[in-house]
Amino acid sequence: MSQQQENTKALKALFAKYLKGEVTAEERERIDLWYASLDRGLAEREQKTDAHSTQRIRKDILSQLRKVSGDKSAIRKLVPVLKYAASIVLLSGLAFYGIKYSAKTPQQAVAQVITTASGIQKNIVLADGSSILLNAESKLVVSADFNSKDRKVILVGEAFFHIAKDKKRPFIIRSGDLKTTVLGTSFNINAYPGMENIKISVATGTVKVARTMAHGMDGLLSAGMVKDQTLVFNNKTKIAQIREGNTALLSAWDKGELYIDNASLPDIAQQLSRHYRIPVKLSPDLGSADRYTVRLENETIASSIRVLSDLTHLKFIVKQNQLYIMNGK
Repeated sequence: MSQQQENTKALKALFAKYLKGEVTAEERERIDLWYASLDRGLAEREQKTDAHSTQRIRKDILSQLRKVSGDKSAIRKLVPVLKYAASIVLLSGLAFYGIKYSAKTPQQAVAQVITTASGIQKNIVLADGSSILLNAESKLVVSADFNSKDRKVILVGEAFFHIAKDKKRPFIIRSGDLKTTVLGTSFNINAYPGMENIKISVATGTVKVARTMAHGMDGLLSAGMVKDQTLVFNNKTKIAQIREGNTALLSAWDKGELYIDNASLPDIAQQLSRHYRIPVKLSPDLGSADRYTVRLENETIASSIRVLSDLTHLKFIVKQNQLYIMNGK
């Protein structure tokens, strides 16, 4: 099978899952990243291509999707997406019929991607004046049309946002299944892949949070969270709850502190690995039902594992530049 045929097959499968509302958070994130990377001049370039070819491709895509799904009502919900799908067909050659289009503009607008390595933080100032502190092992994708009609970014990992006020252009952050919308405020989002929960904590102002549902619909989780409120969204159960408490603790990582907040052992292992830049091996016989909360202020790894050992009654051992967590203190 050629690479083009493999791309076609993968694209068909992803659209079919989208229609059925079966995409995972990771797949939705891939779709969001794809949309974010689209050239802001996509519509203009589409107008310059053969309009008849574009219309034919859209009809062909719908025909293929009907064969997969058979649900016409669900397919109609996908029609807005087909604008982009047909454009991608014409411009990249990645769609069903291998139509190629090689024209490129010399000043093509693209999404900006900022990443951080383990144990590294990065300060970012955006075009609108907003500042973002990106935590270790995180990624921020700034849309190509940022600060035009709105201000859209995608977060994978953790960041603290200071958003510049702009009543005309909302600031929208996608993180996993969640969409956070503000006009001007400060807050922390913790949305690392593989973690049990996504946590959004408000420091100042008001924050709106919604869950992105199947077919692009939004389900409102909070119309206006305020200072010292944290929304905790469970990635497995898809249930959200709002807690009251000192949200400054959840962003204490910007001062080099490690705050473990009602976390399972697998989540603690991830936090330790990111914070101390060390691989962590969790014994497979350890469960994930227990939860622990502790604040570690700029502690060395030796000091932190002593505290965690006393708290969990488990053994924490550093050997050959790797941390092992196991039963038997």
